[in-house]
Amino acid sequence: MIILAQKLYAPNACQVYEFGAIGPQIVIPFRRGMFSDSRNNYRSVAWTYMNTMFAHACLGYIDYGFLGAAQVDPYGNINSTQIGFDHSRPKIRFPGSGGANDVASYCWKTFLIMKHEKERFVKKLDFLTSPGYLDGPDAREKAGLPRGGGPYRVITP
Repeated sequence: MIILAQKLYAPNACQVYEFGAIGPQIVIPFRRGMFSDSRNNYRSVAWTYMNTMFAHACLGYIDYGFLGAAQVDPYGNINSTQIGFDHSRPKIRFPGSGGANDVASYCWKTFLIMKHEKERFVKKLDFLTSPGYLDGPDAREKAGLPRGGGPYRVITP
C-alpha cells in the first residue's frame, strides 16, 4: 500500500518496517513476502532494530500501520495467531504475529488488509492477537490501554 501511495499521492512518505528499515527506496518489482530482502530495502536511510521501531510507534512518530489478519471481530480486535480455540492443538497456526499488537496499539491509525470472506469477520475471535476496541467504545481507556484502538479502515480485494 505504501509503495502505491508513494507513486501516486505521497512521494515524501517515509515507510518503515518493523524489522528496522527506515525510508527504503523500493526497487520494482517488489518481492512479496520477503520484506527484509535487500532489494526491498535499497538505500534505506537507516537500519535499526524492532525495539527501536516499536519505541518510535509508542512515542507517536508512526502515523499509519498496516496489518494482515485471519479474523476481525465487530470491535476491531484482530486474530493473526491461530484458527481454532484450542491453543495446544489449533486447526491452523500462523508463523507469528510479529509486531501486530504494537502496531495496532501504538500507530495513530491502523489499516487492516484481509480477504473479504465471511469466516474472517467473526462475532468472537479464536485468539486475540491485537486489541481493537475490546468490547466497546470506552473499553480501551477503562483497561488503561494506549491510543489506537481498532482498524481505521479494512481493505479487502
